[in-house]
This record gives sequence, C-alpha cells and structure tokens, in this order.
Amino acid sequence: MWSRSAAVQSFQDRRAKGFARFETTSDPVNLVGDGRIVGGNSNKEEIQNTFKAILALDLEPLRQSLQSEQYNAYTVLCAFVWRAMKIQKEINCLTEVIVEAFQTAEALDQEYFRTGKAKKSLYGLPFSVKSNFHVKGYDVTVGLAKLLDQPKETTTPFVEFLTGQGAVPFCLTNVPQGLLSYVSSNPLYGTTKNPWDFTRTPGGSSGGEAALMAAGGSAFGIGSDLAGSLRIPASFCGLVSLKPTQ
Repeated sequence: MWSRSAAVQSFQDRRAKGFARFETTSDPVNLVGDGRIVGGNSNKEEIQNTFKAILALDLEPLRQSLQSEQYNAYTVLCAFVWRAMKIQKEINCLTEVIVEAFQTAEALDQEYFRTGKAKKSLYGLPFSVKSNFHVKGYDVTVGLAKLLDQPKETTTPFVEFLTGQGAVPFCLTNVPQGLLSYVSSNPLYGTTKNPWDFTRTPGGSSGGEAALMAAGGSAFGIGSDLAGSLRIPASFCGLVSLKPTQ
C-alpha cells in the first residue's frame, strides 16, 4: 500500500532532481559555446559576466533589454536560474522548479526569430510564483503531505495572463503550512531563511517570494495577501509589495 511517508520521499526525490537539473542547465561551464546564449559564450567567465550584467538590471531596464534584443529569453532565464539555485542552497526559499521553463523560453526566442512579430510586453521576463497558486501539472500542498500527488489540471488565471504576455514562470516559492503563520516553515519543504540574516524569518505567508526577490533570484514574483501575507514579508526583507489594479 502506498503510504504517505512513501509519497513524501518520492516527492523529495523529484524535488531534488529538479533542482539538480536546473543547476546543471544554467551552469556557465555547461553553456560554453551554446548558441542560445546571447552576450558572449566563448568561455565560463564571459558567460558569468553576462549573467551578472543581467542580474544587475532593474525590472524595466531588463524588460527593455529583452525588447531591444540585447538579450534573449533563454539567456535571461539561465541567469536568474543560476542565481536562484545558489540562493536556494542558502535560504531554502523554493518548493519546486517549473521544469518546462527552459523549453518555454527557447520557444519564445524561436518564434520571434521565425516570425519577426512584435514582442509581447513581458517577453522573456522570468518570474516566481507563490506555491498556493495553481500551475498545471504541479501540486498545491501549502506544506501538507496529504495534498501531494494531486497535480492541478489548470493554471491560475493571473499566471496565465502573465505567461500570455510573454513572461516565463520558473519556480514555486515556500509558504507556512496551511498559509497560517508569519514564519515560512512546514514539514514538506522546511524553513525559509531571511537573506539579510539567516537567523531571522522572511515572514509569511509569502515568505519564499520575499526572500527570493530580496536576494535577487527572480525578475519579479507574485504572491497573495489577506492579512499581511505580502506586506509583512516585504517589510521583513526590505521590499515593497504592489497590488495591481485593472
């Protein structure tokens, strides 16, 4: 009989493989000579410098660099994944990676160069998703083992809207168990640390998002807030949270 402990172990194995795959795919050593990398790919140091230049850009300059073809979607995604995988090892802010992200970014680049059509407004911007949002094919457990192995059949409309504008979701971020705490910790994914002080919490319930963003691991991220779930982590991590209007 399939036990809950076996389900947890199976998930942890899958999670670890996803992180390892992303780390390998974005490693500058493995990207030397890769024609999909724009901005210099002749050696590891050149790629690292390209990644650092991308990561140093604020959101609007980054968006403009993608629109102007200074960088492409695949290169920008690799840069942020490279950074996010380093951050994950330090502060445990992610629950899972979205394995289709590299394929999505490459498809965006291929479509643009094939058709020459105007780029969508958020073309190639990698973004992180608080793990209580539905992403098709992925569980929404909010840290509860009983909700494992129940992948969602649809994606939250907000996430669909962003991807429809050309943005690329690449990871899911940690939350408190049941979203019912201001400390982002649960038995499935562990405890997220504040990137400014590893002895402190980034808050909750959007703590994984705030920690990742404060550490520079995503171009932008989305969360949710009912009683301070974005505002508190933003405050704890030195950020601001925005409530979009229509």
